[in-house]
Amino acid sequence: MKIIIPGSSVEVAKKFGRGTAKFYDEDEFMLLNKLYGSMTHLQTLGVTTNE
Repeated sequence: MKIIIPGSSVEVAKKFGRGTAKFYDEDEFMLLNKLYGSMTHLQTLGVTTNE
């Protein structure tokens, strides 16, 4: 896994605008998804189906 520490938020914004900024490791994310499944059930925005 390659971790790059950006020089400034401006540099991060430039990379994000170009579509080259990476905020997570894609391979690790795929592995976690394979091991534990989707975690979308945790994204309730504070609202549950019981309300």
